[in-house]
Order: sequence, then C-alpha cells, then structure tokens
Amino acid sequence: MRKTNPFENNFQSSIKSRPGLAWEESAVDKISQVGGGVFDADRTSPKIWWLGLVLVLVFGLIFSRLFFLQVIKGGGYQQLSENNRIRSQVILAPRGLILDKYGTVLAQNTASFNLVAVPLDLPKEGLVEEVNKLASLLNFDAAEANTKLKGMDKRSMQPVLVKQDISQQQSILFETKASEFIGFSVQKVPIRQYPYALSFSHLLGFTGIISQDDLKTVDQSLYDANDFVGKTGLEAQYEKYLHGENGENLVEVDAAGKLVNVLGEKKAGSGDTLRLNIDQGLQQTLYDLLSKDNPNRKAAAVALDPKKRRSFGAGQPPRLRRQSVCPRH
Repeated sequence: MRKTNPFENNFQSSIKSRPGLAWEESAVDKISQVGGGVFDADRTSPKIWWLGLVLVLVFGLIFSRLFFLQVIKGGGYQQLSENNRIRSQVILAPRGLILDKYGTVLAQNTASFNLVAVPLDLPKEGLVEEVNKLASLLNFDAAEANTKLKGMDKRSMQPVLVKQDISQQQSILFETKASEFIGFSVQKVPIRQYPYALSFSHLLGFTGIISQDDLKTVDQSLYDANDFVGKTGLEAQYEKYLHGENGENLVEVDAAGKLVNVLGEKKAGSGDTLRLNIDQGLQQTLYDLLSKDNPNRKAAAVALDPKKRRSFGAGQPPRLRRQSVCPRH
C-alpha cells in the first residue's frame, strides 16, 4: 500500500479531476452583475429623475430671466442708466435788444439766478424736511414748494422752478451747502431789464415764465418749460423776432444729480434787435413834465412840428407830428 506524502502538491491532480464548464455556463458567468457581497433580489435602485427635472426647470427660469433682462429689455435699461449719468441741459437764449431811433437801449438782458429741482434726482425719503431746510436758507415758501414737487412726475428729468430770481449772494450760499440738498441746483438765466421802465412800460410791455396758454401761440420746439415769453406790449407783438435760439449743454452728473463734467456745448443764439422810431430823450422829457405836480398821474402829450405852419380853417385840427402817451400809475 502506497503511502501518501502529506508534503506532495496535489493541486494539479485536483484540477484535472474536475469536470469542465460548458460554453453557456462560461458566458453567463462573464455577464453576471452579481458581485461580491450579498445580493438582494427584492431591493430596487432609487428613482431620482424628478430631481433632475427640478434642476432643469430652475436653470431654465434663470436663463429665461437673464435673456429677458439682457436681450429684450437690455436696450431700455442701458438708456435709463445713461440718462441717469448723462443729461442735456437747456441754455436759455438772450432776448433781442429794443432800441430807440438813435440806438439808446430801452430793453436789455441781465443775469438772474433760479433755484430748480430735478424730480428724478430728489430723495425718496425726507424730501419735505430737505425743502423746509432749504426754504429757511433761501427765504421762500416751503409749503408751496412741497406742493409743487409732490405733483410732479418722479421719473421726470425736466427741471422744476422752485424759486425764481434769487440773489447772487443766495446762489453763492447755496453752492457752499449744495451737497446737503440732493436734486436741487441753481441755474443762471437771462432776464429783461428796462433802463427807462416808468416812461416806456406802457409801450414795451413785459416778459414772464411761459405758461400753457402761451405754448398754444408759439412754436413749442423752440421753448423750454422754464423759458421766458413776451406777455404784453412790443415784447409780445414781436416775440418771434426777440426770442433767440436756445442752446444745450451735454453734461455728466453723479448719483445726486450734481455736475461732474461738461461733455459738449451748443451755444445759444440771441434774438434779433428791434429798433423803434421813438425818441427816448423826448419821451423822457414829456414824462417828467407831465408827471411833475400831477396828483392824478394820468396825462397825454402831443408834439407838433413848429416848422410846418399853416392856417387852419374853423374846426380843422393841426397836423400831428408825434404823439406820446404817459403811462398810468
């Protein structure tokens, strides 16, 4: 009897003794998904398709909103941003001079200062307190100013007149404290000055801020909302000649509406000069004579040409050479 050596390797012999695998068994073994560990036939994989759908919807909404803001509304927002930074300021044109027959100035222009506010630049909160503080500084009616500003379009960039014809000292005082009054500024504008106002007021008339009724009688494209127009007398009769062509400033402003830089300028063109056949010296002399020791302050004067003498029949009036009427007071 052959003894088995316990140290002899019988591995090869054991392999040879095992039966071989069929082809079908080998193929099944290669594609089997069963790995190491325990296989649970009743366990199912989690369904996360709904999470993917939610992510797709969220990103779709985000991209659609970005497309709407940047592509569809992008031009409008860009223009609004530029308008907030770059402004067009109107330069009021000086009115034409009015002269007598010898060139003496009867109506001319002088500088004036107006306090204005741009509704778009005004603070959303604390406006009433700001106006009250400004009113005490420049001495104007705060209640009237608050009422006017309250009724304006908050998105408008058209300056609103708050106080007309403030003094130069007041304008300087405002500039020293301008940072405290957001949305407000001082504009320098030309206004009418009449050297012989008392003796010529009835003839020349006067000018004033243009109104809605005035806009119906003029070319609106030539006038600004704070422009001046002739109201009565020769100022109104010859308005289209005396009113010049307004200019324009293209300026850059900061978030408070304060001027940062002037980008361009179109100079204003003054109006035409109006020459009359009135003699200022004679008119002033007649006025002084008629108003002296005259408590009624109502009179009229007629000047005749002494070189043209002739005999007049009964009831025949002399030929009138020049007539001047003294203004009523």
